[in-house]
Amino acid sequence: LEQLLNKRNLFLSKQDDCKKKIRDLGSLPSDAFERFKKKNMKELVKMLHKCNEELKQFSHVNKKALDEYMNFTEQREQLQNRRAELDAGDQKIRELISVLDQRKDESIERTFKG
Repeated sequence: LEQLLNKRNLFLSKQDDCKKKIRDLGSLPSDAFERFKKKNMKELVKMLHKCNEELKQFSHVNKKALDEYMNFTEQREQLQNRRAELDAGDQKIRELISVLDQRKDESIERTFKG
């Protein structure tokens, strides 16, 4: 009885893993189900092996390139926003310096004229 329960748990965990993998694949194109519905299992396995062989040609390709691109694009946008904020702050500081210089000059003039 215990062995049967262990086997059942093992199969349930395998089933969960398979369901997770199917979810990770995403949705199928609308015509995919109709296209492959009439093929038998042997043909489908053969097609799968053929696809895997073709994919081996691209093993050198960076599979994370899209994720990296999205991350870098997001970082770039954040940096551009930060630069805009810093440029605005720089402009305000320059305006303050100009006002303070003007006040200093006026104060010096009053001192020497008075």
